[in-house]
Amino acid sequence: MAARASDLNGLLGRLTTWTAVVLVVAVAITMGVVLYPSLVGAAATSTTPPPPPAYGVGSRIDTPADWHAGSPYTLVLFAQASCGACQRAQPFLKQVADEFADLAPVVLVSPNQFPAADASFAESLGLDPAALRPLPGRVRARVTPTLVLVDQTGTVLQSWEGVPPDDQADIRDTIARATRAGRTASAP
Repeated sequence: MAARASDLNGLLGRLTTWTAVVLVVAVAITMGVVLYPSLVGAAATSTTPPPPPAYGVGSRIDTPADWHAGSPYTLVLFAQASCGACQRAQPFLKQVADEFADLAPVVLVSPNQFPAADASFAESLGLDPAALRPLPGRVRARVTPTLVLVDQTGTVLQSWEGVPPDDQADIRDTIARATRAGRTASAP
């Protein structure tokens, strides 16, 4: 009987040790990902080009007429307050919303079931709460944030998924060129 108790104690000791080892490794990996996220991105880097955006140039989005508010262009932003990438892109997205407010107003489309939860995110972008819209039936985005420049017919002029920090100047330049070209074409 004493031998069985000793064997059981030994087994429980080994099980406790292995559980502690697994827990320590899991905590170390989690801390590494949190403290050094760039290492995770570097490890996941692939030579395969990213897939094309969900909304390619020339495709059409079935946008409700009130999204355009009389403007020839609209920036449709798929984002949500609970999205970490959206939070990181917030200063850039606010800059775009401010810079192009008169040429291409921003409509914030919330993928959430209850878009009112994103009202504070809309305000952080300097948007009127009326700019926050629920996700219409057939309009989707693969990732948030996704920024799509459309004309009044819903034709996609350009789209960006994830709004990478290195592309911010190019994104602003592309929006400026497209809206400037539209103003020139519509001028008498």
